[in-house]
Amino acid sequence: MQLKPNSPTFLKVLAGTMFVVFAAAGLWLLFLAFEIGDVYPPYSSHRTELDGTAVLYEALEHFPDLRVARHYGPAVSAPSSTETTIIVAGVSPSDWYLGDEDELGDLISRAQKGARLVLALQPSLTLRPLLERATEPKERTTKEKEETRKPVQPVGERLLQVAVKFGARPQPSTSNGRTVKQAYMALEEKSEPLPGRLPWRARCYLEPRDGGWKTVYSWSGQPVLLRRAFGKGEIILIADSFLLTNRAMWEDRHPDFLTWLLGGRRAVLFYERHLGVAEDPGVAWLIRSYNLDGLVAALLIIMALFVWRNSVALVPLRAAGEEPESVQSMSRGSSLLALVSRSLPASEVLQVCVDEWKKTERPGREVSDEIEKLAREKGDTVAIYRQIMKAVKDRS
Repeated sequence: MQLKPNSPTFLKVLAGTMFVVFAAAGLWLLFLAFEIGDVYPPYSSHRTELDGTAVLYEALEHFPDLRVARHYGPAVSAPSSTETTIIVAGVSPSDWYLGDEDELGDLISRAQKGARLVLALQPSLTLRPLLERATEPKERTTKEKEETRKPVQPVGERLLQVAVKFGARPQPSTSNGRTVKQAYMALEEKSEPLPGRLPWRARCYLEPRDGGWKTVYSWSGQPVLLRRAFGKGEIILIADSFLLTNRAMWEDRHPDFLTWLLGGRRAVLFYERHLGVAEDPGVAWLIRSYNLDGLVAALLIIMALFVWRNSVALVPLRAAGEEPESVQSMSRGSSLLALVSRSLPASEVLQVCVDEWKKTERPGREVSDEIEKLAREKGDTVAIYRQIMKAVKDRS
């Protein structure tokens, strides 16, 4: 079938082709973005930008005796064995202040059962107004003059008994007459196998409200890295996630600090759910889990064929200027005659008529044999028919 440029079928085919091309290009760009990793949020182990943690994750994968994995589900399903270190990087101000208390409580319970929990905060200045507003008195009306608003305690502070405070911006230090780009935090726990100082860029620091916390590193005399035993496990709290990022691995990496942070465990789990990288069971999850990709592709092909069948005529199109064939009305007799002439050869007409006559009239044997003999004769069909009619009249 030849399609003309101005025909509706040609336009439909052209539109369908353009849609398929653009859809394929969009999917290719989407998959490319996922492969590069820049569509993932900061501090995600999938993100390959400077503020991601993909370098640390991929580096740990190269250790043969170390199991590295990501966790996208709820914290209650995360492992809690004594051989597991759970890294929660980039805990945002909203998570610390207004986060899900049950989710954070489930993470802490992992440490209570034996895991090593590393919580690294995201040093965003949006946390400061949140904390300030929590302690400001509420605007009072005339009926509330004697009432004041009780400070709202952040979820992280309530569960971990550690407050987040803000100080002055870290100033670059000088060494040998030249300015170093970043400030440094000093080691407080001298017994730990850790470097004497580590780079520091955040303005926030930690204020423990419980004597169980020990200061490992401080900045300007304020704690910025805390640790404490918790049940059978341990919790490490860092006021900044910079030391885990790709930028730190590139500019100023410290393998001895990372080794201490992992705690000699045989399994490392990167918790991703708080970053929005979650895996909730759904239709797509079922398709991937049960390998139903082929079924989905077959359904798409059937749908495409259905659309094509209803949009493109299978009957050849009439040429331009060709008049449609007219349908002539026929009587009942002429219609029956036309039907019989199409389905019954002329040489068998008499025999078929005789057979039907015998079924309805039930003649005697002599008449039947005579009529059968005449029907088998070859010659003029009309003349034989007349002989048969004469024989029937004579016998009746």
